[in-house]
Order: sequence, then structure tokens, then C-alpha cells
Amino acid sequence: MSKKTQAAAMADELNRDRRGFRAGTINFWHLVPVRSDDWVYVVAGARAEGDRLDLAIADGMGDQKGEVQTTISIWEPDGLSASDESIEIRSAARVRWKDSDVQQPAKAKKDPALFLRRAPG
Repeated sequence: MSKKTQAAAMADELNRDRRGFRAGTINFWHLVPVRSDDWVYVVAGARAEGDRLDLAIADGMGDQKGEVQTTISIWEPDGLSASDESIEIRSAARVRWKDSDVQQPAKAKKDPALFLRRAPG
């Protein structure tokens, strides 16, 4: 029997504890593809493909159907911290979402690879 990958363990935890999390801010190493509370995205689920974690993201502002519209992919994720206020992945080799495809910047070793902050309300 094979050992569960870090990505698979994170997917299990996110599906169990953070499905439906409403994010108002999304950062990759402090790069900000979604400005603070500019839009609301909902974590619709997570899955792992080898060492890649895929977060399914739904529109949380539209018709409230919660249809998956996009995926945030995180390669070699490590250090998941999730609470009612935020979801953080401390490190990763690469993060891709929509038009943003970012490898870890050399100066960003201290910054979280992915940070989602709860939307107000």
C-alpha cells in the first residue's frame, strides 16, 4: 500500500473541514490576483494528482449555485494551516490560477505560497 502524498492529505483535510470556505482575498507569495474583498470565491472541493493539489473554486457572488468555475493548482504543497478565518499553504514549488502561473520567487521564502482570507459577512 502506498503512502498518501502531502497533496492528498491536504485535499482530504480541505474537503472535510473547509469545503464552502468563502474567500475574499487570494494571494500567491503576496502577489494579489484578487484584491481584498473585490470578489468572493468559494472552495468547492479539493483533489490531488500526484504532488499537485487542485482547489476547485466557485463564484460566491453570482447566482449562488456554487458551480465550479476555475481551479487553483499548487505543486509540491507543504504546511497547510486552515481555520475559520483563513487557509494558508506555507510553501510550494509553483501556483497556477487563471492567467497567473508563478514559481516560488527567490525573495519569497518567508511568505506563504497560497493565502485565502475569509470574506466579510
